[in-house]
Amino acid sequence: MYLDFYGLNRKPFENIPDPSFFYYSYDHKEALAAIRYGVEEDKGLIVISGEVGTGKTTLIQTYLKTVPSSIIAIYVDYPFVSMSQLLKYLADKLEIADQKFPSPQHLVEAVTERLSTIAEEGKKVVLLFDEAQHLSLKSLEFIRLLSNLQTSEKKLINIVLVGQIELLKKIEAPELRQLRQRILIQRVLRPLSFAETMNYIQHRMLVAGAFSNPFTKEAMRFIFRKSGGIPRLINTICDNALLGGYVAGVRVIKPSIVKQAIKESLPSKPSGYYASRKAIIITGSVVIGVILFVGVKMGELNFLWTGRDVSIYKNSSGYEVNSEILVPSVTKIDDAMFGFFKNIGQDVEDTDERNYILEQRTKDEQDSHYILPSDLEAVTKEIDVTRGVKPQEALLKIIVEVYGKSNETLLDIVQRYNPSIKNINFIYAGQKIVFPKLTPESLIFKSGDGRYFVHYYSTSQADKATKKLKEISSFNYQASIVAVDSSDRITYRVYVGPFGDLNYAKEALLSLPHDHLPIGFEKRIGN
Repeated sequence: MYLDFYGLNRKPFENIPDPSFFYYSYDHKEALAAIRYGVEEDKGLIVISGEVGTGKTTLIQTYLKTVPSSIIAIYVDYPFVSMSQLLKYLADKLEIADQKFPSPQHLVEAVTERLSTIAEEGKKVVLLFDEAQHLSLKSLEFIRLLSNLQTSEKKLINIVLVGQIELLKKIEAPELRQLRQRILIQRVLRPLSFAETMNYIQHRMLVAGAFSNPFTKEAMRFIFRKSGGIPRLINTICDNALLGGYVAGVRVIKPSIVKQAIKESLPSKPSGYYASRKAIIITGSVVIGVILFVGVKMGELNFLWTGRDVSIYKNSSGYEVNSEILVPSVTKIDDAMFGFFKNIGQDVEDTDERNYILEQRTKDEQDSHYILPSDLEAVTKEIDVTRGVKPQEALLKIIVEVYGKSNETLLDIVQRYNPSIKNINFIYAGQKIVFPKLTPESLIFKSGDGRYFVHYYSTSQADKATKKLKEISSFNYQASIVAVDSSDRITYRVYVGPFGDLNYAKEALLSLPHDHLPIGFEKRIGN
């Protein structure tokens, strides 16, 4: 209905496992590579799991579409009720002559013989089970026995189990301990991040023939929040939003259209998860309040909890409320608690809900808070070199040339000094790139109220930033994470501070491990 209106040649958000729409998120790319590697190297048993709607079947179909002729891939998309049924299916796919076998053992022998012949021909066989969480414990044990088929040199069959998270719980059963020991490769498909959600939507629109993406960034942010990064829900919302835009006669999809699409496409609040959402947030707020109270009394709590629109930061000086920090991070809270705060943070969207959380803080706490500075300016902006981009050059290669190494911290620093670089993967010949002279001063930023903060580390992965935060806390320094939402990715910057004196900030930077910075970095002081 809306194809011509948006200049499309096919529907971009159909919930069908079409490999042409496969989006290579970090997890999906890792999972696909794991399957390919596991089969090519005869690793035997491979497990891929993920929540409902994370693209597991599309992943399998993408693999099947790209599998080389030297590999015989057999796809199984329903649970077998018996071992003999599975053997007969396998025999049929391996083109074993149709005959009556007196017992399952004879059928196993026939399958083994056929697999040996295929191996002698230089080919491999992989059996892929979709919806593997529905397999019984007895079926999984038989699959384990099937994976044992091998010669003295190589395995005769590789098996890939793909299923929902329940699959992982099932294989933890005591009866399947031998199966667990044979799983050499395991990957999990997590929901998409916000940056991946944006790229996912743009990717599907382009594949469908669009010349531009009709969804605004704020609309995609709203889609991410409501879908939780689940591709199937993203598809449902986007399809209804495109239809809503068509009906309204607008070619730019804004949050208002998305909100209406969500009302029409997702379950209403009185049912299921959405019915309890408010209760979850209120409960989470009470838990946060209890943790804050206990932490203040015990003197051991020091954490940063953040959401897109609100963050609460506890340190020795009081609390901060900041609207610019995106990601949850922790210094002295375990990983399970980190995950809890992250989930609560993603759910806090409506103004009344944000206010409810803030109201849980006592009057004394509110009086003692200060705001994390948003006006940070580098102490020095000395330029090391201005370099022109040569044809076919990549930014990381140039960074290695200038600094002797490349990593995400150096990449973020360079992009920070070159705001014209909107996407690190797209620089053009002749473009002038400024490379700052990396000294302790160049990584120290001063706020308007005279405090100093060290930009110590950058990463695109929240868990790495959290680990770095814990590492810094072991040196008895205060640290925090700020998420920078650029056009191509989200970067998590780890800051150390605040410090009341520039020299103290320098001492802190030089006392921390700084092998991620260029060699001789510490010798450039005062240059």
